[in-house]
Amino acid sequence: MFGGVSGRIQKDRQRAGGLGSVQQAVRYLNQDFQALKEDCLQNGSLFQDLMFPAEPTSLGFKELGPFSAKTRGVEWKRPMTQ
Repeated sequence: MFGGVSGRIQKDRQRAGGLGSVQQAVRYLNQDFQALKEDCLQNGSLFQDLMFPAEPTSLGFKELGPFSAKTRGVEWKRPMTQ
């Protein structure tokens, strides 16, 4: 991995080449967006991200930890089935 200016140039080149787009998505924790989307559409279900649960500990720790001043009042806005 490059650092500094060369790292920024490399990242800009990758982004210009489409990296990070839907067609060339960067996987997070090996999650495949297209496969997840297709599975939800086939099953008629909403996506539930088991890697990022809607709970205070997912936001972070210390300054962003549960019950900290910066996270007080956070309301999770995730779709729910009716």
